[in-house]
Amino acid sequence: MKHTGKVKQYNKPSILSTVYFLLIALVVLSQLSNSLAWLNYIAKPLLMPVLALFFIRSITNYNKQVRGVLLALFCSWLGDVFLLFEPQHDLFFIAGLSAFLLAHLFYIFVFRYDVKSCGLLKSTPYIILGMLLCLGAFLYLLQPNLNELLLPVCVYAFIICGMLLVAILRYGQASQLSFRLCCFGALLFVLSDAIIAINKFLLPFDFAYPLIIVLYAVGQYYIVKSLVVSS
Repeated sequence: MKHTGKVKQYNKPSILSTVYFLLIALVVLSQLSNSLAWLNYIAKPLLMPVLALFFIRSITNYNKQVRGVLLALFCSWLGDVFLLFEPQHDLFFIAGLSAFLLAHLFYIFVFRYDVKSCGLLKSTPYIILGMLLCLGAFLYLLQPNLNELLLPVCVYAFIICGMLLVAILRYGQASQLSFRLCCFGALLFVLSDAIIAINKFLLPFDFAYPLIIVLYAVGQYYIVKSLVVSS
């Protein structure tokens, strides 16, 4: 992300990033012991506000991209809160899915700001072909169990893959550090959602939730981190 103002460089972990990773650890811990389950309702809703504060304190120039990131984090926070109550009613899953879909759309807007051309796709078209093949195979496996959720899940899957694709298209148009951090974070975010789908619709497995939250939260951190480093 290109800034006209100065960007603070974080060569050492800040207090806020330390707090953020401590919250991740608490959410994971809440899933390993029934007696600590209450921690999830405290720590998880704090993740995105702490990350948003980390982002705000890392930049000095406020523009449309910054607002886009903050909106993505706000929608992610809504998704986190909705999914806390998913066991009570399936509508909370739909609400969470919708919130995260908006978050991905905001990230697409933010990443797209750095993409001045799509030359990478012209030189390496197999990138989008490979993504479409993987997405098609994944949805084919899920399809028998999706029922009325088939359309929303398909739309969501295309949007999140689009988010990853636009992150990849920043290659050569953002700094190498920003590009690598962004792609790494976006990929972790995609993997987190893929595991959610596998656990919910295909093959439930133990410790899925701790894995999901680690991939999701770490992915969000690196996306945000990529957008505050110098371009």
